[in-house]
Amino acid sequence: MTFYRKRFATERPRADMRNRGLTRLVVRGIKKVQAVGLWYVLAYNFMQRRFLVAKAAQLQSAAI
Repeated sequence: MTFYRKRFATERPRADMRNRGLTRLVVRGIKKVQAVGLWYVLAYNFMQRRFLVAKAAQLQSAAI
C-alpha cells in the first residue's frame, strides 16, 4: 500500500505538469533542469494550498 501512496504523490503533479504543457524542457544541464522542476513544484504547491484554503473556508462557512 505504501508504494502506491508514494506513486500517487509523484504522479499527480507530473500529470498536472503535462496537462499544463510542460512536456519538454528547453534548458540544458542537470542544474537547470532541477531548477525548472523545483519552480514547477513550488508553483504546484502554492496552487494546492490556495485550493485547500478556499475549501476549508467554504466548509467553515457552511458549518456556521
